[in-house]
Amino acid sequence: SPARHRGVRDSVAVGGVGARGGRRRSPRHVDSQAGGGWDGDEATHSASEASSSSLLERPAKVMARRGLASRRESERLMQHGLVRIDGAVHTDPGRKVRSDCAIDIMTAAAAAAADDDGTFTGDTRERQKLLLKPTVLLHKPAGVVSTQPDRRLKQVPAWTLLKERNFEHTSSFEQGQGSGSESDGELLFSRVVSEPWHMAVVGRLDKDSRGLLLMTQDGVLARNVIGTKDVWKKYLVRCKPRPTEAQIRRLNGSNLRLDGVRLLPMRVKPTLAPSADDGHFADDEDQGDWLEFRLREGKKHQIRRTCAKVGLQVRSRE
Repeated sequence: SPARHRGVRDSVAVGGVGARGGRRRSPRHVDSQAGGGWDGDEATHSASEASSSSLLERPAKVMARRGLASRRESERLMQHGLVRIDGAVHTDPGRKVRSDCAIDIMTAAAAAAADDDGTFTGDTRERQKLLLKPTVLLHKPAGVVSTQPDRRLKQVPAWTLLKERNFEHTSSFEQGQGSGSESDGELLFSRVVSEPWHMAVVGRLDKDSRGLLLMTQDGVLARNVIGTKDVWKKYLVRCKPRPTEAQIRRLNGSNLRLDGVRLLPMRVKPTLAPSADDGHFADDEDQGDWLEFRLREGKKHQIRRTCAKVGLQVRSRE
């Protein structure tokens, strides 16, 4: 199922694919005997699992380990008849399976077709929610919080920006396939704008920072972004006073600590001020004030606190 998206007026983009919101990390196997319509898991006979092929496990545990869905989501997918194990539909989460079994999840398009031809009975929208998980790329402006807002301080949460008027309806929007008159993309869009508070923030940006913020209903995607040390995040930081080579070397060192814990090495280098195309006007006098930070973790106020350790003050962050 192709990715669905809506363009956004310098603000928001939304998309989702099948059951995984557009985040396939490697090609998936599709069982040719089923005539398509099923997304298979990757490397069902990996070296680690082949040695334990005789072991029996709950299918939800196997699916969670392979990154197909959380255990809870896996059980719900099975209960709705959306999971096939070794070629047969598997609806009993309690019936154990081999640890090296082949697992396929029905695609959203196939589920919609099954609804249309009467194969499925029951709650159609519940199946759609299981298979279609919206993910939003939001440009967060300064002054908006990405965490739970403090009502006493009248803080504005990021999800309040997910309003229909902020989305640009363009002719390039891909309609895709879906049941009835709604496409998968339309279903994703309507879910975001009708219940934006259900969109979980992946990572965070300080209130005074602006830039890309990822929001999703895909728990597996969220864990792959913030639950590992493999994803690098880039920040542009304006410092005061102008950073020296010695200060930049210290920021790139391997002995920086916060709260007594050694940080993973950062990648820090001088950079140019953001251009007018990015919404900011470059100032020749400020060109030497900017640093590019690349991080693999996100400790609280990590950039501000590490800059303070080397004698720098953060004036703005993108």
